[in-house]
Amino acid sequence: NARMQHEADRLGWYSDREELKEKIKGLEETAAAHKQCGDELAGSRSLMAKAEADAEELRESIKEIKWASEEREASLRSAWEAEWDLEKETRRKALEVAFESKVKALLAEKQHLLTEMDSQRDLFKKRIEGLEAEGRRTRNELES
Repeated sequence: NARMQHEADRLGWYSDREELKEKIKGLEETAAAHKQCGDELAGSRSLMAKAEADAEELRESIKEIKWASEEREASLRSAWEAEWDLEKETRRKALEVAFESKVKALLAEKQHLLTEMDSQRDLFKKRIEGLEAEGRRTRNELES
């Protein structure tokens, strides 16, 4: 009986040992799966960190591009305004020159008309004086 008991204990021990080996094997597989998950998680975290760093770099690039674009726009606006001011000044000067030229032409025409008027007045004066002299002669002849 003791021997059977001893044999049963020994078989139970073997059975427990095999069961423990299976549990250890299961635990090792679970540990390996956990390690693989951890490695994958670390890889994912690394990828996430790289993606976040890339995203930040892109945000910075966008900011720089936006800043450069705004600066370029301001520069172009400034150049256009300067060009427009120059064109307005050029037009103003051209109009001023044209106005002065027209005024000079009108003054010259006025002077010409005044000279012609003086000439005509002198002619009429002479004609009137001639007619008055002829009228006096005719009166003198009629009176004598």
